[in-house]
Amino acid sequence: MIGGYALMSSERIRLENSESQGAVEFGVLLNETKDSIVRGNKAVKTHNRRGRRELDTEGKGLFIYGAGANIVENNTFEGNDVGIGIALGGEESTLTRNRIINNRLQVRYVGSSRLEWSSGKIGNYWSGYQGWDLNRDGIGDVPYQPNDSLDRLFWLYPQIRFLMESPLIVLLKFMTAKFDFDKDKGVTDSYPLIVDPDSVSAERVSNERS
Repeated sequence: MIGGYALMSSERIRLENSESQGAVEFGVLLNETKDSIVRGNKAVKTHNRRGRRELDTEGKGLFIYGAGANIVENNTFEGNDVGIGIALGGEESTLTRNRIINNRLQVRYVGSSRLEWSSGKIGNYWSGYQGWDLNRDGIGDVPYQPNDSLDRLFWLYPQIRFLMESPLIVLLKFMTAKFDFDKDKGVTDSYPLIVDPDSVSAERVSNERS
């Protein structure tokens, strides 16, 4: 299967409770689409199996390309090459209560705008989040940024990607995270969910049955 569900050149489309597994290019595609809702879907194990991986050819759980404002909520993007990719538009989309789990790259967004991926002080669940929740309200006390300026630099200039694992780059990435150099750029989830919402739902169902 090359692709999962493609919403293209459309308005006011609803994609709900569907599943894409094992696609090559994308699980869900939003291309030139606006005022649509993507809710309760799963896109898992989307991998480029065509040999050598070039920049931006990886399989994406969700690919937002040239899209307008859409609502993306309560979905699962798990085990993909890229969890969510966004390019040439889509900055106005609302993403909340999604599960972005164990993707090789959680998010790819090359633009320099600041994108807030939360709504009503509710964000998304990220498997890579390492913050804390001191007041135990289920929301992380520290915003989550899946990428930094060095990530974006490597995407823009793939010929220097061989430097990614050098000790200097590791130090620079540490300094970037430590001193909030990127707080006004890229994707930010100011209210990341601490607990996997699927786990909470499963526990609630179990308690109701017992």
